Amino acid sequence: MWARTIIVALMVAFVVGGSTQRRGYRVENIRNRYPQWDELTVQKVAARRVEIGMSREMVREALGKADKISQQGNEEKWGYEIIIDRYTRIERAIVYTVYFENGRVVRTAGDRSKLLYAN
Repeated sequence: MWARTIIVALMVAFVVGGSTQRRGYRVENIRNRYPQWDELTVQKVAARRVEIGMSREMVREALGKADKISQQGNEEKWGYEIIIDRYTRIERAIVYTVYFENGRVVRTAGDRSKLLYAN
């Protein structure tokens, strides 16, 4: 029983430690590529968080290239999708959407946690 508890604890520590190392690398990489961004923005982008007021460049750095981009009036919409295996066919579904006006995020919709890299 104790052996199982120790093994589980070590596995959790390994996963969390690896995640922390990757995030640290990501923070440094973003900080070096965008020295004009303040530290709070760098941390948010590294954590893949999108917030009102962020630029397209910040969103692209946080979430990657959008799978679908559309324009309606002065609003631009970026959709991020996942692939769903329906046993008989593969489907793609938009699970997170970012809305821009004048190049800045005005709102988001969906569930970012469904994206594979979301933490």
